[in-house]
Amino acid sequence: MSSWNDFSWDKVKEYRTNPATAVVLLIIGLILLLFPKATLAFLCAVIGWGLVIAGAGAIISSLLGRNDGMVTAASVVMIVIGALFITHPGILLSIVPFLIGIGIVIDGIYNVIQVWPYITAGGKATVDGIMDIAMIVIGVLVVINPFGTVAVIVRLIGVVLIYLAIRNLINYKKA
Repeated sequence: MSSWNDFSWDKVKEYRTNPATAVVLLIIGLILLLFPKATLAFLCAVIGWGLVIAGAGAIISSLLGRNDGMVTAASVVMIVIGALFITHPGILLSIVPFLIGIGIVIDGIYNVIQVWPYITAGGKATVDGIMDIAMIVIGVLVVINPFGTVAVIVRLIGVVLIYLAIRNLINYKKA
């Protein structure tokens, strides 16, 4: 088993200049960039099936007398959540961005309220005030289209991975 004492920046450099690493990053990046919704649906299916299999295994273990009733109840919940991940991935992936969007809107409204007396007293709209209004608009867009927001984030992750792959190949050529 390795430890932090075995850590070496040379190993990191070797990883970063490995062409196989670059190819893997490039493939994953392109998949995320070109197929964000399919990638998310696949990820939800993998998580869902993992939960269903784990829940089923725990129920079987309970039937064999190895677990108590609480484990069985938790297993049923796992199976239900897993089934939801498999059958309704869009809804589950939309919950987090939706909540974040609501938070952004509330924060933006609060900040506009704070700056409003200054503006109505004859002051000029500051960059902060303009940004707060922009944040409200962005928050509303996230609330209206949370799944699309997740797809954009997945695409951005894909772009970053493609950049890392290209940088790794350039570093490999230099090494």
